[in-house]
Amino acid sequence: MTIAEKDVQEKSDHLLPLRVSTVDQMIEASGLERGSTLLLSGGCGSGKTIFAMQSAYNAALNGERTLYLTIEESNEKIKRHMKNSFNWDIDSLEKKGMMAVKEINSIEFLSSLENCMKEAEIKQAIYGDINITPAQLFIFGKTIDLPFKPDRIIVDSISALAAMFKDKDHYRLFLKALVDTLNKNNSLNILINETEHEPILYNKLGVEEFLVDGVIGLYNIRKGELRRRAIEVVKLRSSDHTKEMVPYTIGRDGIRILRGERVY
Repeated sequence: MTIAEKDVQEKSDHLLPLRVSTVDQMIEASGLERGSTLLLSGGCGSGKTIFAMQSAYNAALNGERTLYLTIEESNEKIKRHMKNSFNWDIDSLEKKGMMAVKEINSIEFLSSLENCMKEAEIKQAIYGDINITPAQLFIFGKTIDLPFKPDRIIVDSISALAAMFKDKDHYRLFLKALVDTLNKNNSLNILINETEHEPILYNKLGVEEFLVDGVIGLYNIRKGELRRRAIEVVKLRSSDHTKEMVPYTIGRDGIRILRGERVY
């Protein structure tokens, strides 16, 4: 292998494509760094879960393992919707050890929230003082056993978590601990977040976008009586990227990015 070929291989190993239609062509590096976290924000009906699951599904088909953590919907409901709408057979990928969809019980989370927010525990989560094996992940104030070492971790959604916090400073501490813990896993991490259709902030509390490494916005833009979906790479620390909004559609194959077209 030549030096040039080795450099290309090392860069490839360090980056993971999002694998959603042609969205990676909107990123100069054609992917995101391992050990980084992306905030995927959008309004109701913009296709956030579809985007994340499409990324996970295509990643699995390309030999990349994904842990999908769902908070708002049951894992069976999500898998059923993906199968019925797009013919994405998540169960078969789980059996092959390429994907795992885990449901986080919000009631259990609430019961452990007080302990999780103790300053000592937050510091441990941030600085790595907790004795966690490579087959485990400390998240949501507890240890989750991993069926494999994931190449990407998706949390759907942090909006459900934010609603549980009365104190904004506590939520910021928790989110920093969450992001730092995920990044230590050397995976590509995607946090799904609910916003307005055309947001001014990409989160409800105004803190998430400053703690993550990248932000992608999914919009449902209204003009007169019509709405059209558009995607925008708002922020990315690791690479230059397309600066304009690009329209997209959602069909039987999932999200399709319409590069070269105008939103209106």
